[in-house]
Amino acid sequence: VNVAVTVKNEENEVISGGSVSIKNGDITGDSADEQTVSTLKLVDTPEKLQTAVAAGGYVKLTQDIESSEAIIISSNVVLDGNGHTLFAEATPANNGMIRPTGTATVKNVNIDGKGVRTTDDKSIRGIYITTNGTYVIENVKILNCGYAFNAQTSAQSSLKVSKSTFEGWSSYDLDGTVNVTDVLAEFTDVNFTRGAYEKLVDDKALIKINDIF
Repeated sequence: VNVAVTVKNEENEVISGGSVSIKNGDITGDSADEQTVSTLKLVDTPEKLQTAVAAGGYVKLTQDIESSEAIIISSNVVLDGNGHTLFAEATPANNGMIRPTGTATVKNVNIDGKGVRTTDDKSIRGIYITTNGTYVIENVKILNCGYAFNAQTSAQSSLKVSKSTFEGWSSYDLDGTVNVTDVLAEFTDVNFTRGAYEKLVDDKALIKINDIF
């Protein structure tokens, strides 16, 4: 059975539309945003955002959000900023405004340090990854941060970043044993305004930046 679906917010405004298919009790979505209707969570406050990213599923912002705490993303989460801006007050204990901790996608969002993180402050990142997983960063702009992006993972992880701008220092640190043919991180159509740093084990891992190894 195919059913047309329109998703609305609390103000009865249409957020997105599409269709779902129901077969043997399973619901799958085919909406304009490629989101699965059964797991979609629309959030408009920092409290709702924190709860949603901890629970998992497809999380979509409906407005700009400012959080007094770092956003810790659990595994199997898609965080879709829907073109909005996100600010989180990170601390040296958390080190990052956005902290994916497992397989996760972050897309369509501006992460703004609002000048709280000066261009000389490298202790706190816009996105900070320290847990093994499969990560996708797409159409993300990180600005007003001294340290825009930092990933510190092992050969059990993969990272794909595309169509993004990192206005600040960026680095990818790899620990563990890898094979000479491993391609563990790909950056495609990414603008690094202050440069990118790669720390590789025995220089064996392959990092692909804008189609260049």
